[in-house]
Amino acid sequence: MQCGGGEPLELHLLGTQIVGRPTMGKARSAGAGGHDRISELPDAILGHILSLMPAKAATQTTILSRRWRDLWQYIWRFSTTLDFTAEFAARQTPDEFVRNVNRYLELHRGKKIQRFLVSFDRDPRFFPDVEKWVEFAVARDVEELRLEFSSEAQKTYVNFEKWVSGFTVPHQVFDCMPLRVLGLVNCRLSPPPDISGLCSLRSLSFTRVDVTDDLLQIILSECGLLERLFLRDCVHFKSIKLTSPRIKLKQLVVVDCWALSDQEISASSLQSFHFYGDGWQYGSFSGVTNLADVFICSKDGAIWNVVPNYIFLLSHVPHVEILTVCTTTLWAVADLSAIYCTEDLPIPLHHLRELQLLMDRMSMDHLSAICCFFEFFATPLLERLFIRLPHHSSSAEATIEQPQDVHFNQLRVIKMYNFKGTRSEMEMVTLLLEKAPVLESLVLVAPPKPSGAGDGRHGRSRRRKLVAAMNMRILQKQVQALPRVSGAVQIVACEYLEDDNKLRATHNEHTCEWMHSIEDNNGLFDFSYLT
Repeated sequence: MQCGGGEPLELHLLGTQIVGRPTMGKARSAGAGGHDRISELPDAILGHILSLMPAKAATQTTILSRRWRDLWQYIWRFSTTLDFTAEFAARQTPDEFVRNVNRYLELHRGKKIQRFLVSFDRDPRFFPDVEKWVEFAVARDVEELRLEFSSEAQKTYVNFEKWVSGFTVPHQVFDCMPLRVLGLVNCRLSPPPDISGLCSLRSLSFTRVDVTDDLLQIILSECGLLERLFLRDCVHFKSIKLTSPRIKLKQLVVVDCWALSDQEISASSLQSFHFYGDGWQYGSFSGVTNLADVFICSKDGAIWNVVPNYIFLLSHVPHVEILTVCTTTLWAVADLSAIYCTEDLPIPLHHLRELQLLMDRMSMDHLSAICCFFEFFATPLLERLFIRLPHHSSSAEATIEQPQDVHFNQLRVIKMYNFKGTRSEMEMVTLLLEKAPVLESLVLVAPPKPSGAGDGRHGRSRRRKLVAAMNMRILQKQVQALPRVSGAVQIVACEYLEDDNKLRATHNEHTCEWMHSIEDNNGLFDFSYLT
């Protein structure tokens, strides 16, 4: 395809996506004279091809030739995915954004919309337009609806208590029977008394939404097919109860819902539970026979009134296979292990195969807490152990008594991040090497360098790199000299940027965010992959 006097454009159909790129010379033209056969196709076919492309890329085809100038309208006439998010909004003012969305919806002639996505500033001037957009999507039996309103200039909360007016979700949404996925950010809810219209809902995500206890229970009761529930920064509800046999929830994620104080969970369907917040408070777990994926972390290790509940939670998830815990949980085990009867220990986690420890600090006392965790919980099938150390560890001199009854007979992989070779870190490596007879791989990754430290334009930065590489080689030799019970273990020590990241924890994505929150105290998590 010839674009004026420029390079020809070659279109490749990959499944349901069109990728356009300039060809690499005349040899790849459609013919000796650059004859454009694609443009000779009927409008309906070209329109269908464009409908498979991202909206912004399809619109850009208007510059190819006069033949393509109006074909982009096919995208909007019959497209089943209308995506008005970041890529669409780039370099547009709010007024331009609203004007263009209105224009494209006027062009739409389809009777069905599968996905309708909007990401927009929370400007009340345009709320009437947004209401019309939502009603437009609902009228066409939308199956996935995501509305995100954000603005740095406006905050959702005032003193974490008063609600600042935001976009109110139209009541038609709660009557949309085909709706399967609903995601709301910075929205207010004003549902009708009967929300049974959400009978097809499978996935629900609320971020900074004024959902209350009563409404949450109604949703859980009425949406019998709901499988995924994501709640973040929702401060108007205090309890979650998953007790009805009608509930089929498989995945529950709760992030920074600081008013939450009571959880009652008895759902055999639940497979994944992720909790991040001020601390696990009052609650009960029972009958969670399929719960295999657990992430539970507190961003404030000083909330001692909640310590016993971490013990309770972990002792009631015996079928967990993938587990991530943080320093607070380890301290809870260490502080309370003395009050448990010896005959009740260790508590069995006989299905656990992957464990990740998130350490906001590291010292000999923390190492002692880690040892206590393995004495408290039996993990005979543990195969993969990931330990995320803090960027700064204590080098204080101390000694610990190695646990005698702890063995890692199935442990094959250990990976430690932010490894610096401090006394406590080396002691931990020594313990693991002496207790893991079938260990195959030990990977030690150095901390990332501060921003600017890796600028190769300066001789000082180059010297830093050489020193860092030398330090890691020295550390690797020191670790290789340690006694071990596995003759086949391969030990690798590398810089942060040298880590190919092929060996990753299941919860890797948002644990990286957790470490940043510890360093920056911003409490941010990325659980977007779940929704």
